[in-house]
Amino acid sequence: MSTQDNIDLVERFIDDVWNNQNTENASQYLADDYVEHNPMGDFEGIDGFHTFLEMVLEAFPDNQIDLKEATGDDRMVAFHYQIRGTHKGNLGSQEPTNEQSQLEACYVGRIEDGKIAEAWYQFDQLSLLVQLGLIELPDFMQELQRQMSGDGERIERGGRTPGRPGA
Repeated sequence: MSTQDNIDLVERFIDDVWNNQNTENASQYLADDYVEHNPMGDFEGIDGFHTFLEMVLEAFPDNQIDLKEATGDDRMVAFHYQIRGTHKGNLGSQEPTNEQSQLEACYVGRIEDGKIAEAWYQFDQLSLLVQLGLIELPDFMQELQRQMSGDGERIERGGRTPGRPGA
């Protein structure tokens, strides 16, 4: 398949299965021996995917994925995307907080014979916990956020440019 075919496949999968919650359609996009690696753990097969998908959609029934950028080649694709949702159901043993979240995430998928054979997801777990009100950032991280957003003063030491070690 071409690069664009692979990108289109993953875009259709995200839109159909995740955003429109047509969970029964997963097998149209995923290889029978599909493997997924994500911060929640690894799982195998379409049944493993269904278990994960059902857990996410129970916890965030309004879950939506907004694809931002894509790249790839004839066997791999990579996406930057945002995930939005409201925590209205149990997430494992965590009861609903009814808080909304918006997370930055990335995805890399390996395509084989016109289906997604393997995928790696990463999302901002720390941000999720903070947005759901389950943890609070330590003071130093809150200060760094203020500095990065322009709400605080930048600290420059020894003539070095922030973000460039040894510069």
